[in-house]
Amino acid sequence: MEHIKENLERLKTEIAKICDKHKRPTSDITLVAVSKTFPPEAVVAAYACGHREFGENRPQSLRDRFLEIKEEGISWHLVGALQKNKFKYVVGKTALIHSIDSAETALGIDEFCRKRTLTQDILIEVNTSGEWNKMGVSPALLPELLEATRSCQHIRITGLMTMAPLTSNEKVLKKSFSTLRTLRDTYQKSYPELKHLSMGMSNDFQIALGEGATILRIGTAIFGARTEPKTFRV
Repeated sequence: MEHIKENLERLKTEIAKICDKHKRPTSDITLVAVSKTFPPEAVVAAYACGHREFGENRPQSLRDRFLEIKEEGISWHLVGALQKNKFKYVVGKTALIHSIDSAETALGIDEFCRKRTLTQDILIEVNTSGEWNKMGVSPALLPELLEATRSCQHIRITGLMTMAPLTSNEKVLKKSFSTLRTLRDTYQKSYPELKHLSMGMSNDFQIALGEGATILRIGTAIFGARTEPKTFRV
């Protein structure tokens, strides 16, 4: 697991350089190590390097990690889809749910939390690329979703999330990320807690940082290549 330490050090050095270039403090950036499909030992190895923010794609996987890894101070992030019947696996165990894209799901989490005297931080996932196979609310419907949750008392919408297209075209990637930033800046006036931009993964985080990302979701660049077929990049 020595490669994990080396990868983390290399990654954090690169993040610091990019932040310096754009005159941003590194303290503004949360690096989420997406550990899906990797063994618990990989998470523990990253933890031993001082890392504390970890992400899982599936609710069941996050539940399992939460139960089997007992190191103190870990913050878990759900970066994949969440259905109503899976709320029990993550709500109350998760520092941040990145992937809410409907009022129905947001209101469902609010009600789930109300019954248990909990508060859950969430992000709204926005489909900034317009790709039909991507999850996320369309930019045009974002204000409607935000308004539908305005009266919720048991969820906090702390920002927006997007997944960029799977491409090496920097102009396309930049447009996807800048669209999310513009949406955040526009609606933050009415929703002051709308602070974070969760965008940028192993292949495109440099561009995302340049466009204002505050949360990076990175797996391969930390843990190495996955052996399973990829359904999306992290």
